[in-house]
Amino acid sequence: MLQSLSGGVSSSKSHRYAWIMILPVDEEIWRYTPTKGTGERIAIVGGMHGDEVEGIRLLRGLTEPEHPFWSGCTQEVTLVLGHPAAIERGRREGPGGLDLNRAFTSQSDHSDRAAVIQRALTGVSVVLDIHQTHRAIEPCAVCPPTAAHLQLASRLGAVQAVTGAERLYGSKMLTDWVNAQGQMGLTLETGQSGDESAFLVAEKAVRRLLHPSEDFQPAQPLRVWRVLEPLLAPGPDYVFVRDFINGSLVREGELIATSGPKELRASADGAIFLPRLGQKSGHPCCVQVIADA
Repeated sequence: MLQSLSGGVSSSKSHRYAWIMILPVDEEIWRYTPTKGTGERIAIVGGMHGDEVEGIRLLRGLTEPEHPFWSGCTQEVTLVLGHPAAIERGRREGPGGLDLNRAFTSQSDHSDRAAVIQRALTGVSVVLDIHQTHRAIEPCAVCPPTAAHLQLASRLGAVQAVTGAERLYGSKMLTDWVNAQGQMGLTLETGQSGDESAFLVAEKAVRRLLHPSEDFQPAQPLRVWRVLEPLLAPGPDYVFVRDFINGSLVREGELIATSGPKELRASADGAIFLPRLGQKSGHPCCVQVIADA
């Protein structure tokens, strides 16, 4: 007998979608298996941080077999709600302050959540990890600068990509681990958390991933940024001189933040990402990126 997570679906819908199988394989991890597949195995992850609600909402919708995206999908798809404990708390980290997206290494303890996800994604060819930011951002991929990654980023609706994020975090994100296995991992920042457009961008990206045969043309060429360095808070109680967002363009030497007489200026022509207040003096308060030639 076919099984699914149909819940309260009406009898007519149940009959229509009875052939669709979406089965749980572990805690908050499910797998869709097509009746006639291409053999390709992909994965979609949301909720790696518990306060990024658009990815969580999208993933929960996808666990329902009547979701329209499953019609015609010929790939095996693993769905992962990344950090259940953080999602329950509605916070970025789980109990103990664990940022799960900095916990993916080849030495992960097989009792922890990172290892559970690693096992579930073994052998998957493409992993899309959906995130949102807490300041405005245009759809942005975080990925290696390979032609394949950048082509996928553009296809999924990103208008910009940031490469070299390992300079900031080390190679500890989920997609770092995926890429190290010889698979293709891409993080997509779909917009600002709490903004409905962030959900729509995520939804569009998933549609394009699940239906690769459909013709999607990018609206504009992909802008590619390379991480140069973190920029450090100039002193206590610093303030930004204007309302920077992720991807705000800056010129070399431009004033970015002040703390009394102390100043922080852009180190190069390019843009800044992750502008945030409240960092300790001398700690990163934003990141300088430059255009990748």
